[in-house]
Amino acid sequence: MVPREEPPLLRLYTRPGCGLCHELEQALAPAVARGRIRIELVDIHGNQELEEAYGSCIPVLAWRGRVLAKGRINPEEALARLERWRAREEAGA
Repeated sequence: MVPREEPPLLRLYTRPGCGLCHELEQALAPAVARGRIRIELVDIHGNQELEEAYGSCIPVLAWRGRVLAKGRINPEEALARLERWRAREEAGA
């Protein structure tokens, strides 16, 4: 039996009270439940480096340190971008 590859881990940069962040997390929940992706929530509150990098544009969704989308995010567009990035990586581009 071939071991199943783990779904990609996406980081969702957020802070307490961020309505857009909560909406995005809920919108991505079905993809998480289907095993399409994994999500790691990263609270930027109180982290100066993350506040400077992402504070004015949260939510920010990233994969392997690359920003997939930020601000008002269409989850399906972000996931489609992820699939294109992964296909390019697998092709060695």
